[in-house]
Amino acid sequence: MIIIMHIILPVLFIMWIWAGKEKSKIDWLLKILIAGTFLSYIFLTGNWDRPYLAVFKIQLN
Repeated sequence: MIIIMHIILPVLFIMWIWAGKEKSKIDWLLKILIAGTFLSYIFLTGNWDRPYLAVFKIQLN
């Protein structure tokens, strides 16, 4: 479950934004808002005790 929430879903959100063909700026902004909110939530409340996730925490500090 942690791997899905911390690695797979963020990658899917990034791919969703990257490959999008939005017709308007508001569609693009809504996509960014949805993905950014989720990524911020995971970053702020995530379980950073796992060894494979601690690498990201060290690099961000």
